[in-house]
Amino acid sequence: MLVECPHCGEEVEVEPGKGSVFECPHCASDFEVESNSTIEVDYSDHYWGLALDRLHPQDCLEYIAHVNGELPENRLIEVSVRSHSEIGGVIFLLLGVLTIPFLLIWVLVHHGQNSGREYKQYFFITRWRDYIDPAEKAIITITDYKNGSYPTQVAYLEMSLGISKISGGSDDPTYYDLQLNSKQRLRFDTRKQAEKCRENILAALQ
Repeated sequence: MLVECPHCGEEVEVEPGKGSVFECPHCASDFEVESNSTIEVDYSDHYWGLALDRLHPQDCLEYIAHVNGELPENRLIEVSVRSHSEIGGVIFLLLGVLTIPFLLIWVLVHHGQNSGREYKQYFFITRWRDYIDPAEKAIITITDYKNGSYPTQVAYLEMSLGISKISGGSDDPTYYDLQLNSKQRLRFDTRKQAEKCRENILAALQ
C-alpha cells in the first residue's frame, strides 16, 4: 500500500506484513506505520469516495489499506442483491387528477440535483449488490449508478449476524436489518431475504 513519508511528504510503497518501521527511499529516513492506523492510501477516480463518506468510514479505510486500493474481484462472492423501487409511488401519483404538473416538477428537480453529482442516480430504482471477501471477512456493498458501480459500504463481520425487525409508522414500511457489526448492517424488505443473505455469508466462510 502507498503511504506518505512524514519527513519528506513523498509517497512510499510499504508492505504491512513485513513490520511496522520502514525506510523512505527518497530521504532515507525511518518512519513507523501502525497496522490499524487510518493512513492515506492511493485510490483512483474517487472509487471509494461514497463508502468513505458513510457515518463509520473506519472499516473502509482499513480495507483499502489491506487490498492496496484495488477491489479483489477474483475472490468476492455475491451474497445478496437488494433493490428499492419508486415506480409504484409514481404510478399512484399518475392516478390523481392534478399529479402530472407535480410529477414534471419532481423530474426536473431530480435532474437538476443529479446533473451536478459525480455519481448520477437512476430515476426510479436503486440497486445494491452485497459481496463477501472471505479472506478479509468483510462485506462490500456496491451500488449501481448511471455512470458505473461503486462501493457504498465496507463492514468487517462480527459473527452474531442477528436479524432485527424495524417497524415503521403508519406510512413507513417494515424492514429487517442483518447486523454485520456493532455499527453497520444490511437492510432487507423481508425476513426471508435477510436469512438468505446470512446463509450465503456463513456458507462462504466455511
